[in-house]
Amino acid sequence: ISGGISKERVISLDTGKQVAKELIKAKYSVKIVEPTSDLISIIKSYKPSVIFNALHGRDGEDGIAQTYFEYLRIPYTHSGVISSYNAMNKIISKEIFKKTFITTPEKEAISAKTIALTLSVIAYTNGISQISPTYFFESINLSK
Repeated sequence: ISGGISKERVISLDTGKQVAKELIKAKYSVKIVEPTSDLISIIKSYKPSVIFNALHGRDGEDGIAQTYFEYLRIPYTHSGVISSYNAMNKIISKEIFKKTFITTPEKEAISAKTIALTLSVIAYTNGISQISPTYFFESINLSK
């Protein structure tokens, strides 16, 4: 499965093509599928023995696609539902890093309502070089 709806769709499609190429070389039967709004029906129609999850970003790395695979009881590549969700949620992952003594930059949580007003103030007063949404990969790079 590759492509999807995230901002990383293009790289996901490329990943899917490259993975398929290597699996075909290794004599596996491969069907590349791009998810739509009815992913469960699509998966059921192909009856795969295993799913290679080449989805990137939202709905591919955040536990959403994995819930479908587990619901259908089809083995898949990638981390499971909970670990995927935790990894994509920056607040949760930072807490895990701290508890396991992994060095990570300090965080400042900002609500979406106040981001426009506080962005420049925080960047200036705290010297923050990057601001990222809690739950997705997209970030805003800042400099002094």
